[in-house]
Amino acid sequence: MPQFYKLTIKDKKYEGYKKLASFFFLINAIVFIALALRAISISSKLILFTSSFILLAYSVYNWSYKKKKERSYIIVYLLIAAIWISDTPFWYFSILLFLLLVLQFRMESDFTIALTEQNIIVNGFIKKSFGWQDFNNIVLKDDLLTLDFTNNRILQVEPDWNVSAPNAEIESWEAGEGYPETEKKFNDFCRQQLKIAASSI
Repeated sequence: MPQFYKLTIKDKKYEGYKKLASFFFLINAIVFIALALRAISISSKLILFTSSFILLAYSVYNWSYKKKKERSYIIVYLLIAAIWISDTPFWYFSILLFLLLVLQFRMESDFTIALTEQNIIVNGFIKKSFGWQDFNNIVLKDDLLTLDFTNNRILQVEPDWNVSAPNAEIESWEAGEGYPETEKKFNDFCRQQLKIAASSI
């Protein structure tokens, strides 16, 4: 079986993403309330006030309770876009909403680094693939993964050992192949691939 590792990286910025999204929902709620107060149609007033209440409630929930990769925000973004289109003259704001939805969906995805015998795939906000020849060294030490690129760039990240997996067998990892037991195996694997890459240049 070909050897490879897939490490999920701890996202220390997620709480900041949540607060920013909650603030965005709150701003939309305030704008909808202002539009509702100026609306002439009773139905428009009702829709705008109801939407505002939903957004206020969800901004609190998103700030305090929502877990990563819970996709409830998708419905909320679609609701906001629908209101901008149907009950305001500013329909073009819905385009921004769809862009922000895609952006948040990407930010809520896991940041992973997959190391195979052929390449290293860094799947962050943008997915990039590198060959082993692009690195001077890759080492796991003291629960910190360091990727030293040949262009003098260094990336240091902290893997989440609860959801990372060697050889795509997460069950066996959780059963006893966690850190630090895996450190030596991982470093030996990287050292071997780097040696092979160096000899082929």
